Amino acid sequence: MRLKSLGNAVLLLGVISQGVLAQMSSEAQVFQHLPWTIVNSIESVEPKELAELKSRIGPNSQISDLGGPFEAGCIVTDKPSRRFLLGGYAGTRWFVTYEPGGRGHHIVLAIFNLGPKGPEPCFLARGMAGKQDDWSNWRVNLADLRTALKDGKLTEDGGNELHY
Repeated sequence: MRLKSLGNAVLLLGVISQGVLAQMSSEAQVFQHLPWTIVNSIESVEPKELAELKSRIGPNSQISDLGGPFEAGCIVTDKPSRRFLLGGYAGTRWFVTYEPGGRGHHIVLAIFNLGPKGPEPCFLARGMAGKQDDWSNWRVNLADLRTALKDGKLTEDGGNELHY
């Protein structure tokens, strides 16, 4: 009797998880399954993808490296207002995750596809993932990002936004 209940619970969880994946955009689903090669520094991101990302950030497009100087608040200083957290590539796709400073501290996940005309944005999500100890120490890994997307803690925000 217990085995039958356990089997039904596993089946129900499978149906629920498939329902969550069905609600995700196709790009979010692709992110979940690609075999990403992780990079842990801004210098390791492909220059074309990084330039495209910075063009969408706006006037202050500086991005500090992981653990580097960063203005987490709303005050304008000479420090970058964004800090790299994690990146990766798989085939023609690149992703970059960073934290923008200012009100409503969160993270951004941007995914680009290298097409015939160069890098094109294909996914943008904002929200929470990983561990935030304080304003100066946010840790996130690929598993954290995937879980946050699945759980709705990172939500899609349209890849064609003017400012990331």
